Amino acid sequence: MAVSFLSMACNHCESPACMANCPVGAYTKLDNGVVQQDHELCIGCKTCIEACPYNAPFYDEETSKVFKCDMCIDRQEQGLLPACVAACPGMNIAAGEMEELQSTHQADIVSDENSGTKPNFVITVDPLLVEEPDDTAEEVLDTPIEINQDVIDAAGA
Repeated sequence: MAVSFLSMACNHCESPACMANCPVGAYTKLDNGVVQQDHELCIGCKTCIEACPYNAPFYDEETSKVFKCDMCIDRQEQGLLPACVAACPGMNIAAGEMEELQSTHQADIVSDENSGTKPNFVITVDPLLVEEPDDTAEEVLDTPIEINQDVIDAAGA
């Protein structure tokens, strides 16, 4: 079975709809491309959530404010990778300059021209995921499983 991971966090768009639609100017696009939100300025109106075609910003009921991925800017300032990149079990998430990512990864999907926001993402589909699964195949174990009835009986007691 093939498994792949996809981050649905902020795409740090070239033309971020969240920033363009925020009535209090809580969003800033940094020189490195990161779209950052100032939580102190946020009034929790959710306009950025409605504007984002990727539903990246999310509303926190406890604080009555909106939050979104900041690409772990604090980690990057320390020379570390964003947490999603460092923790991805399949090493499917990478961060870097778009031109470099596009040349390094043979992309099946590059950005989304229809959104108007020019998001910065590259998606490479694992070849194992492209093929339709064989619904007729049966899984056969090489080693038979031994069932210890005493353990089952003890658990049910």
